[in-house]
Amino acid sequence: MERRILCGFILSSVLAAQRVRGASAVPDVSCYIVNLEYVNCTWNLVRNPEVNYTFFGRFGTLKPTTVCPSYMWYKDVAVGCRFPCERSDHFNEFYSTLQGNGSMHNQTLRLKDRVKLNPPTNLTVEWKDDNLLLHWVTGSSVHCYEYEIQYSRNDQWKDSTKLNGGNEFMLALPSNTSRYEFKVRVRIGEACGLSTLWSEWSPIVAWGNSTAVNEIKRPSSSYVIQTVCGVMAAALLILLSFLLVRSERLRVILVPVVPNPVKNLVELIDTYNGNVEKWLCIYKGMEEGFKPNFTERVCSVQEYQGNEDSSEGLTIYSEDTDCPSLCSNSSSSTMPSMAESELHASV
Repeated sequence: MERRILCGFILSSVLAAQRVRGASAVPDVSCYIVNLEYVNCTWNLVRNPEVNYTFFGRFGTLKPTTVCPSYMWYKDVAVGCRFPCERSDHFNEFYSTLQGNGSMHNQTLRLKDRVKLNPPTNLTVEWKDDNLLLHWVTGSSVHCYEYEIQYSRNDQWKDSTKLNGGNEFMLALPSNTSRYEFKVRVRIGEACGLSTLWSEWSPIVAWGNSTAVNEIKRPSSSYVIQTVCGVMAAALLILLSFLLVRSERLRVILVPVVPNPVKNLVELIDTYNGNVEKWLCIYKGMEEGFKPNFTERVCSVQEYQGNEDSSEGLTIYSEDTDCPSLCSNSSSSTMPSMAESELHASV
């Protein structure tokens, strides 16, 4: 019995000593570079943090060690640090120091293969030469990047495709009746030091038969032209209809009334008593133009019949001396006499 009590006491003492030693131990630091802009270092993520540690860091041996300018917190306890860096610093070693609770822990980290870029942005899809062309935007060093593209057809995701450099991907001969979705992620390629960390996937962009917000429909120049022409024609018809209703003169010009000749002739005789000018509605200025602008002198003449035996013909005398006579006194008549006519008739 005494041995059992003694063994239990020793075991409890050892466990207590281990708990004290574990509580006082400084945790390891895990770091990676975010988009070649800053270093993201974290600690105390496994167990609940209880101690606020102070973080120091530097790149290479030539730069001075500086304290963390921006901590990450969990329940008022520091659990990480965002340490600034330059684009070329990921080729150098990173020296970190975590100090707190009366102890200090130094680490040397190689972050060349631990660079996590931001996901690509501004994904767009366009129809080009019976193919789907996917575009995206990343940083300035496009030749340093390696991309992984995934697409789905009707919600069935296909195997991913890797692409070194560039910022576009072409899907050949897609189906017009299917829905396609695309997403892209990126990492540092072998040309600039291969990274083991991929970025997060970009937002999904879709193309095809769908009402999704990000859907990009197939552009068609002929469809656009037909739509624009249809809208313009409809607007023109509406405008003309409005003008026809509002303007009597325009209606007469565009839609002339075909006259009924029978009705108009009856109107000419019954209503206007044969007055063509009034029937045609000729305005006064034009009506005056049809009137003669000269006057003719009126001459009074008398006709005298000569004797039957006389060989002289018909003679006309004018009482007005200024008027010329229509027939001369001495002119002989060209009309045959009554006797001659009868003679020829008897023969």
